[in-house]
Amino acid sequence: MAVCTARRVLAGILAFGSVQVALPSSAIAASIPDNLVSSLNYRVVGSITPSCSLAQRTQAVDVLGLQNLDTDTVQATDTDLPFSVACTAPVRVTMASAHGGLKTDGITSDADFASLVAYHATLDMPGASDALECRSDEMANGGAQCVRELQNAAFAGDGRIRIHTNATDELLLAGTYNDTVTLTISPQLDGDGHL
Repeated sequence: MAVCTARRVLAGILAFGSVQVALPSSAIAASIPDNLVSSLNYRVVGSITPSCSLAQRTQAVDVLGLQNLDTDTVQATDTDLPFSVACTAPVRVTMASAHGGLKTDGITSDADFASLVAYHATLDMPGASDALECRSDEMANGGAQCVRELQNAAFAGDGRIRIHTNATDELLLAGTYNDTVTLTISPQLDGDGHL
């Protein structure tokens, strides 16, 4: 029994000795001067190149009901040109018309007949309905008069150009009336080519 008790006392002394040794070490660590502590700072920088992508579901859309069959005049219509878009920066949008309206190849010297049907175009973008509105004559010549800068930082989703014709009293020439509408979207850049 004496041996067991001696071992217990010895184990207790060793444990107490370990605790005593640890206490001075903690006190030393807490008193390290600040000028001996080293640290590093990193500034981490990445960049995303401005981009815009457009996709169209179809390249040809019929204007239904253009002709009032009772009077052979222009009837009010709405025709949607759908697309999908994704842009990572504010953009400049332009709508252009190849003919400045729906045009037929037919010609006549009689001023009562129309060979060009004017329309109104409204651009709806994701998060920005009525983003741009222009008459077809403003969209002629590359769309220089049909431009707008959108300040949305970024957007993605479905959009459309709605083509609206107003009812008129002008008689229509027989034939197919067509136009090519071009939507151009590009990131806004300053004079140095930066956003």
